[in-house]
Amino acid sequence: MLPSSRSERSARAAAVAALAALCLAALSAAGCAREVLVSIPQAYQHVQDLRGSRVRMAGTVRRFQGEGGEHFVLEDEESNRVGLRGPVLARLAGLEGRRCQASGELHFDPRRGYYLEADRIDTPEALR
Repeated sequence: MLPSSRSERSARAAAVAALAALCLAALSAAGCAREVLVSIPQAYQHVQDLRGSRVRMAGTVRRFQGEGGEHFVLEDEESNRVGLRGPVLARLAGLEGRRCQASGELHFDPRRGYYLEADRIDTPEALR
């Protein structure tokens, strides 16, 4: 049954918002909301909200030569890229050209662009 008056609708909306906030806080406290799955374009659009947060992203591992040596990125189907850094670097050469999911903290540097300080990378086979 829908609330009949405007004040009842406002009260119900406020109660729903408060309940959602409590649920999110409980999940965060329990450690269930530690990692967010985002696409590379979503990371670009929401970098202010996601910067320093744990995220998981999917794409194909690519290698590029550049200033300072070789660089690895995750690249999606539209050639959007996010750099990969961190403990996973030792494994990336063996994963070049393969679709993977990487997890870590999202960062943005004006000189380097978007990058993931990744501490985990998995192939689809490992995720099954």
